[in-house]
Amino acid sequence: MSEISALTGLEKVSLVAQLQAAGKTDTVYRDLYLERAHALLGALLPHSEYLRLKHSKVEIDDLLRQVAPALERQDWVKVKDLTGRIRVLREAVKVKDTLLELAEKIYEPIDVPFNPFDRGLQAVLAFSKQESARLRDSIVVNLATFEKEDPVLRNFYAQRRAYFQSLSFGQSEDVSVMKEIDPVQIQREARWALDNRDINALERLAEEMLRSKAPVQREPVRPELVARSIVNGEDPSFSFSEKTLSAARRFQLVAARVESSREFGDYLRCCCAWQARIPDRPLTEAGKRVEGCTCGHPCPPSTPEALKETLDLLMLHPFINSAGVRYLPRFVPEVVLVEDFPEEEKYASVSELLSALVLPRRTALSRMEIDQALLQRGAHIVKSELGLDPQEFRLACIPFDLYSRLAETRGWGRQKSWTHFDGFQIWKGGRLRALVGGDVRFGGRYDLCSISRADERDGVVARFAVIRRERFQVG
Repeated sequence: MSEISALTGLEKVSLVAQLQAAGKTDTVYRDLYLERAHALLGALLPHSEYLRLKHSKVEIDDLLRQVAPALERQDWVKVKDLTGRIRVLREAVKVKDTLLELAEKIYEPIDVPFNPFDRGLQAVLAFSKQESARLRDSIVVNLATFEKEDPVLRNFYAQRRAYFQSLSFGQSEDVSVMKEIDPVQIQREARWALDNRDINALERLAEEMLRSKAPVQREPVRPELVARSIVNGEDPSFSFSEKTLSAARRFQLVAARVESSREFGDYLRCCCAWQARIPDRPLTEAGKRVEGCTCGHPCPPSTPEALKETLDLLMLHPFINSAGVRYLPRFVPEVVLVEDFPEEEKYASVSELLSALVLPRRTALSRMEIDQALLQRGAHIVKSELGLDPQEFRLACIPFDLYSRLAETRGWGRQKSWTHFDGFQIWKGGRLRALVGGDVRFGGRYDLCSISRADERDGVVARFAVIRRERFQVG
């Protein structure tokens, strides 16, 4: 009997909740945590039942709205019928109400968590070293638990645990964390949690007190647990197998190699990039211009004006990729799989890849809908359909720097339309706007703008690529 099958129902629910939480901390691999949580949750609350219960909650609200006019008419037969139906539906939902709340986070994830370990965001979003250290210690403990309880992904959990054990935030981090703990406040919170039967909160507080007395001892990182690293996303010797290329053709994906434009990446790593500021207004086709760097760092002389404008935006304002990590592309050479349809055909509805993602069309899709599909099904497509390791490769909207380098030879950026790019702009209040670009009217291949994540306008096309997960790593 495997460890998973030996767990009780409540223990499985707890494991699913911990996997969901781990994905919000280890954001680069969030899709893999969610995929595993999805598989485990399916045995407790299948997706079809989740949808049925969700519909029941909507139906309850609709029936409640019908009660008031029935009362006004003194139609007591109608009132009795409505309240009876509401009671039955409420009882059905109540049985799995807690599980339903968790299922929504697994089946329909709409948030985009910031990566708490990315130094490119720490100054912008005021992350503290103490909080980052606390999150690191917490996920190390959780990953060790996953290794014991979930043998299916044991090697993956071990590799991620080794990675986090190697993270350091300064010699005095544990002392700082200990100084911040107020035992009296912890005791007060623990009594409140006990009175309210909040066992999860009580357990967390106990762990916090124990950690303050005995800081987490990190095990030495075993060499066999360290995943293969590709320096700056570059692996010149890599090529996709014929089996993968054959499978990719069915999805209209073709192999493409982009050459180095490293001077652009070097320009982005100016010291001004670490003083990025959140803008007061979103990045739209109007008013995109910003001042360049203030330290005199020279832009490569061959840089087109439209590209320089975009590079300055990326340097001076914070953008993140879909893993919640600061987006400062390196423009290194890489081999990818990319959807290779002409932009003139953006309204074509037939696509094996869209069907595999369960997306109804290629345009008029909100980024929230696209991101949910990628989180839920992207890793499965990479592994089961393309035969690639999802720990090394990821399906995503094409990134701006990849699009801009492939555009000239593929005829992209010549239409009056936008393409969904991987990532988001951070603006006032920490809100996110989805990246789009490629409109010939605003810079063509070098155009970069942002729209609401809920925007479903028809003039934005989805183009996907299979890229190395190293692209999303913390810088």
